[in-house]
Amino acid sequence: MTLKQIESHELTLKANFFGDFSISINGYPLVEISSQKARGLFAYLLLEKNQLKTRSSLASIFWPDVPDQTALHNLRQALTTIKKAISETIEDVEIFSSDRDTLALNENVAIQVDILAFENKIQFLLDHHNGRSACGFPIYQLKKTMSFANGEILPLLTFPDSDLFEDWLILKREKINRLKVSGYSILLKYYESRGEWVQARKIAEDLLTIAPWDEDIHARLIRILLQSSLANVALSHYHSAVRYLKSSLDLEPGLLLQNAYSDIQKFLSSGKIQKPWISILKNLPGYATPFVGRENEIMVLENWITNPEYKVITITGPGGSGKTRLAVELVNLQNALFKDGVYFVSIAGCFTLEHLASTILIALGNSIEHTSNSMQELSDWILNRSALLVLDNVEDVEISALLAKQLTEVAPDSVLLFTSYSFLNLVGEKVLALSGLSTREGEQSDAAKLFYSHLQVESLPEISNPDFSTNVIKICDLVEGFPLAIDLAACQTKWIPVEEILIGLQESIKILSSNSINLPERHRSIQASFENVWRHLSTQERLFIFRLTIFENPFTVQAARVVCEITDSVLEDFSRRALLIWDGQSHYRFHRVVKQNIRERYTLSEDEQKTLAERHAVWFYQQSLYFYTEFKGNFAISFHKGFESILSDIEMAIHWFIQSEKWKLVEDLITPLNNYFENLSLYREGIKTFENLLAKFSENDQNVICRAKLVCRITLFGINIQQYEKAVESMYFGLDTARKFGLQDEEAFCLNALATHAKICKNSSTSISFALEALELSRLIQNNEEESHSLYNLGYARLNLGDPSTAEENLLDCRVLCEKLENWRRLSKVLNVLADIACYRGDYNLALNYYQEALINVRSNQNYYSESLILNNVGTAYLELKNYPKAIDYFTNSVELCRQIGDREGESIALSNLGETAAYQNDFENAILYNEQALAISEEIESDWGILSARIVLAEAYRESGNLQSAKSELLLLLQKAMALEAMNFFHRGVVETCRLLIHVGNQKGLAPVLEVTMTAEGAEESTRQKAKTTRDKLTDKMTGKQQLDIQSIYSILKERLNQIP
Repeated sequence: MTLKQIESHELTLKANFFGDFSISINGYPLVEISSQKARGLFAYLLLEKNQLKTRSSLASIFWPDVPDQTALHNLRQALTTIKKAISETIEDVEIFSSDRDTLALNENVAIQVDILAFENKIQFLLDHHNGRSACGFPIYQLKKTMSFANGEILPLLTFPDSDLFEDWLILKREKINRLKVSGYSILLKYYESRGEWVQARKIAEDLLTIAPWDEDIHARLIRILLQSSLANVALSHYHSAVRYLKSSLDLEPGLLLQNAYSDIQKFLSSGKIQKPWISILKNLPGYATPFVGRENEIMVLENWITNPEYKVITITGPGGSGKTRLAVELVNLQNALFKDGVYFVSIAGCFTLEHLASTILIALGNSIEHTSNSMQELSDWILNRSALLVLDNVEDVEISALLAKQLTEVAPDSVLLFTSYSFLNLVGEKVLALSGLSTREGEQSDAAKLFYSHLQVESLPEISNPDFSTNVIKICDLVEGFPLAIDLAACQTKWIPVEEILIGLQESIKILSSNSINLPERHRSIQASFENVWRHLSTQERLFIFRLTIFENPFTVQAARVVCEITDSVLEDFSRRALLIWDGQSHYRFHRVVKQNIRERYTLSEDEQKTLAERHAVWFYQQSLYFYTEFKGNFAISFHKGFESILSDIEMAIHWFIQSEKWKLVEDLITPLNNYFENLSLYREGIKTFENLLAKFSENDQNVICRAKLVCRITLFGINIQQYEKAVESMYFGLDTARKFGLQDEEAFCLNALATHAKICKNSSTSISFALEALELSRLIQNNEEESHSLYNLGYARLNLGDPSTAEENLLDCRVLCEKLENWRRLSKVLNVLADIACYRGDYNLALNYYQEALINVRSNQNYYSESLILNNVGTAYLELKNYPKAIDYFTNSVELCRQIGDREGESIALSNLGETAAYQNDFENAILYNEQALAISEEIESDWGILSARIVLAEAYRESGNLQSAKSELLLLLQKAMALEAMNFFHRGVVETCRLLIHVGNQKGLAPVLEVTMTAEGAEESTRQKAKTTRDKLTDKMTGKQQLDIQSIYSILKERLNQIP
């Protein structure tokens, strides 16, 4: 299946050539390239992606033994093969940039090749190692990089007739192998110095697969095996190494192997071997669960501690964010990588410089001769050393900063890393503010993995229930991946079902606590973990941080300045302490756990709270109107994004205006809110928001206008998702209120809402009546927005009523207005219906032009509901053009998008169309399967259109399958519903299918005049008229009646005939 059309700059091509030949585009595997030469050419171009190649040079590399013209012809064929594989994966995108003489890759396509990524990363790490090997190393990054380099590059690619390519490939492989050897050598030394013999053995064995002639590695592997008490294995390896050197290189064992053999003999005779010096860590806290996640943070810290410019690093974050755990993991990784050691010291409870220094000295061991001046002793100890000193749990920022200043002055090659509630405010200090663990990957996220690491699977039978993992993910999302909150929640599963934990957390984080004695006191509850941070805030800082909790959404510096009277520097300070999270651009936000803790610890006076709430409401009132008035037309996407970013705060502002009875301000905000939900087809969200606002109202004459507007918009949203209860009554309440208070713009809106209701309920005549009244009024008051709305309703209803010519006139007038107003959402709907009219007339190419124009509009506005509808309609056009693969692609994309956004009606119609496509290809089994699914969904949500769409295809599929009784039942139901809904095209489709069924059972007398009505009916699509003509031509009895039949007569005739089928 091909992907939908995508611009070049949206493409990412990934190629994996280690041990494989695998290419994907945007995550979709590339269709297999059948030609070996084409595969080799593509690999060559990808690995040489930064170089422009001439066609003649490429031809000579791959086809050196044929005439130049033949070689160039072969090159063109290979490129065609590559392009064909790409086009079968994705449409209309050019991977190559070429002219008559040269060829290169399109620079707009993001190219990621595993070999090139390995080369760049490993070279960067090796350069770092060669420059500063005694002062730490990014070992985690080296492990990760080496894990990618599995297998030989392009192992199955070989061209004996192309020496230039073979030479190029050999050189490329040799270069990669040299880099591998360098990387593995660092890892081997790392594991040996830590006494991690299992890992060291694996690395040594990997090295020997690349460099089997290296005696040093053989000797080191032997000693590693001896350290693991595997003397017999060591002896066997020695003999194997000797045989290899003799048979392959004609060499005798050198001094390294001879000494290794002596070590084997000594071990076999005594059972002992000299133990090497191994770096052992002291004072590290232990943990009952494995370290999870924080990959990016580990890599950032590795880069900082190994950068000679950075001497002081501080990890900040509220209690429970994982500062200590991250620092311990870093210490574990860096052990043996600093010449003078890696040290971890807890400095909790140290409030003076001397106390701090003496605590560190004690943790360093007995090598220091203590005096009365601990700070001087510590300075003497660290003088000229290259060490990593991790100081955990800062109590006093100023004292810790003074310590850091004095120590870095005498030890330029040492690194001090602090974990603290706040940064130290030193020049050159690097600060890492911790936020929560990632939750984006659901059950595979770091947050969920941490939760599961605490569980005892054997004692949790509910873990096999799918709802368990869903609830775990919800808990992790609710606490935004906050590590301590996840730890405490997971621990409670021992006695509380996970579902109850989730329900409790939705109320308050206070439920998160533990009495486990192996947890520090500060980590036994969320409140306790936050106490240290709160204790270090000044009275003014507490006031400021509490004021900021008024924001529901991420907030800007300007919002904080106006609403909370807080300066930029205060926000930056809070961010560095991890009390706020900065997005790196313009917005700050709270972690949910931090926000709840602050709200529980501080309150404002009633007057202060009122003043703050008023400033907040006024600010977001102004912001709402700004986004609404400034970002229209081509800038609608900015309106949507801007509005979405402050939506919860807008709702909060309206609540305050309702409480303060500022009805004019409430009324002003209803229209922008309505536009936001309507433009993005967020009907359910709009209903929920407006119903929540309406619940705050008391019924009185002062707020009746606001209530009427909200009720009418709630109803209109409901109509769009088939919620019709009390719809007419509610809209008449809005209409009567508008007329009572002389609100003509609102009156026009309500009339159009009634027209929409009638239109969706398939009462086209009533819809036209309301739309004409709205059109007259909107033109009278010069309201172009409602005028365009009226014209759209008229066009849509008239098309349903079988009058496409007048419908087209209305819609073309509407298009002009939409373009003038820059109302791209309505324009896309207009284009969609114009395309439907083109389909009625059989002009499917014109229809496709309209649909594609509409798709551009809806995608630019990110309106997924409309996009799914138009994708489905494009598929219908391709179906009529008998381009079944494209039809299936578009229908499938529509189904997938509908499922993503929860559009059940759209899903049912697209499934029905997939079934119809199957029927076109005589696959009636799948036609029935798809449409039974579509019918079930449509009946569940009471979608008349979906029901009609499914029944007509089922009727045909049942007839073709020989199930005549089921076909008869479907047609009786279809004709009855189509008549009641005035759905003329479906009625005429039913007429044709009924006639085909009657012909099938030998009852064709008198069908010619029935079919002739459909053949000329404007209410039938061109394809339906053609099917009617084809069916009529098959009749043996073509006698027509003296008088043309009307629709009701046709329905009566066909109903009677169907009931005659036994």
